[in-house]
Amino acid sequence: MEEDGIDDDISETHEEPFDDHIVDSSQVTRLNMPSQVVTRAQLQQQHLQNSGKRGRGRAKGSEVLPQGLSDHTPIIISISNSHKCRAPFGVQNSWVVNPSFKDTLIKCWSILRQGNPSFMLCKKLKMFKEALKGWPRFSSTDLQNQVVTARANLEDIQLLMQKRPFDSHLSNLERSRRTELCDLMLMEEYELMQRTNTDWLSFGDKGNAFFHNAVKEKKTRNNIWSILDIQGNQQEGQANVAKAFISFYRNLLGSSSSPSCNPSVLWSD
Repeated sequence: MEEDGIDDDISETHEEPFDDHIVDSSQVTRLNMPSQVVTRAQLQQQHLQNSGKRGRGRAKGSEVLPQGLSDHTPIIISISNSHKCRAPFGVQNSWVVNPSFKDTLIKCWSILRQGNPSFMLCKKLKMFKEALKGWPRFSSTDLQNQVVTARANLEDIQLLMQKRPFDSHLSNLERSRRTELCDLMLMEEYELMQRTNTDWLSFGDKGNAFFHNAVKEKKTRNNIWSILDIQGNQQEGQANVAKAFISFYRNLLGSSSSPSCNPSVLWSD
């Protein structure tokens, strides 16, 4: 019998009363854990990560129920909706492909400033930041749509060149469309690599599908949907979690003596 990727090859000739509940840990590949002893906390954490990777929602908490006589452990997953906020300013790596990027940098760097080198460097960086604030911020979806459109335009020009191979105007247009497509593909790759922060990959791999999955996993990992406050009570929801953090650090930094901490909160699973 095969269920959920786990092969159960126990034959009916066994006479041991608990053989039907014995599972080889090396066959449980979906847990992705090298240890042979899987605790409830590890199972709960792994299930939360898997639910986030599949894109079925953002898991904020889970409850592992007793399995009884079954070899499966039921888990109740709580899903929470995220609220987007405005991201702080940051330079996009895809802007480097734009020819105006270098000209803007040279223009800001050529302005003379008086002071020590650290002060001049800081002022030039601030000027460069102000100059880039008006630049459009491309998302991976926008760049992907632009790549699809540029590729379709290039293919249309190439079809016309097959009918008129000696047309110099089509040849020049095909060259410009090819350059535009290459630049957009490079911008898309830079944007995805910057969002995933995978510096162990080199440019040119074109692993855009991998980068998309890495972005989803990073977003799920960076979110905190539930937390235990200093009294040991579980707080759920972004508003309650934010209040718990603010209350803890306000008591920690706003008083002369260190507050007493509940040990069960620090080492809780």
